[in-house]
Amino acid sequence: MVTGIDTAFECIGTAYALKTYYKSLKDFLDPTFIRIKRRIQNAYFDYNMDEDGDILLWQDLLKKRFYIPTNRHPEKCSRSVRVGDMIELNNTNITRWVPLFPGKKYSMEGEMIRNDHETRFPANHDFGLEEELISRNNSQVLSGSATVRFLPFNKELLLCGSGELCETGIPMIITERMYSDKLQDIMSKEGGANGKVIGTLVELSGEWKDRIDRNSINRFNHNIYGLPRLALRVEQIKHAGTPSLIFANAWTQFIDLRLGYSSMINSIFKPTCPEDIENSIDMLANYEKFLESTLIGGQWDLDIEFDETINWFIPGNYKIFELNDIDIFGLYYMNPSGRRRINRKA
Repeated sequence: MVTGIDTAFECIGTAYALKTYYKSLKDFLDPTFIRIKRRIQNAYFDYNMDEDGDILLWQDLLKKRFYIPTNRHPEKCSRSVRVGDMIELNNTNITRWVPLFPGKKYSMEGEMIRNDHETRFPANHDFGLEEELISRNNSQVLSGSATVRFLPFNKELLLCGSGELCETGIPMIITERMYSDKLQDIMSKEGGANGKVIGTLVELSGEWKDRIDRNSINRFNHNIYGLPRLALRVEQIKHAGTPSLIFANAWTQFIDLRLGYSSMINSIFKPTCPEDIENSIDMLANYEKFLESTLIGGQWDLDIEFDETINWFIPGNYKIFELNDIDIFGLYYMNPSGRRRINRKA
């Protein structure tokens, strides 16, 4: 009787082991079969992010709404990429700094915002320099030069896959488990990673979209997106290693407490350099001094946090610039991309 029971348990154990093995084998083979099937169906698209992959990606996604604001022109014709297709990003930088307006930097909508500023303040003009600075900063943020970092949510993280600029990348939804297995160690040490990412093109889920909108769009008083909210749901990550050169954009908005006017500002930093973001925060926080100076006037208050993981704008977390009104205006006017002239360690 005992022998029979032992044999039954052995059979159950063997069956469970076989089930576990076949499930592991299926999980390993499924992505390969899916990729082969998608390639046959012409629903698999790959991009080399070292070679204008971001431009080619948004050309395929935005189609007629695509626009390049520089002299870089893709050599390939656009392809019909749709939600549900599989995307492969090669040599892509991976960070937690997600574009607030995915694709807007390469869109007609973004170009309209830039053109509006240039029409109001043409080259070599000699009027309204203070107003020009505010307009320029607003147009930079609203045309796409803004990134955000989120805490994990619902056992997922929102990352960015990009070339050199996070603002031109695409949001990537990844499970906490995959992040822990593939990326956490290197991203904690290096501030990012680089490798091959394979996933399915999806519309940004309602939960993540709501997280973004809660901290931004409800306070801008008009539609700042105007584009499909797309993302990549990550299925595989390969060859994760040290990231190449990459830049993100810290940004915020100030509100005039009396009249309700708003003014935005951004500042470039390297996610791989912890001290660099600190210098960018200095530039953002001290912008309030320019707004409240005799050049503009009013009482302004910080309105938006761009980073859920830390409150950068607590007094003591940033350096106060000891500059008079004219000097602080010159600092911001001569630094259109938010590059710092004052070093935090000085």
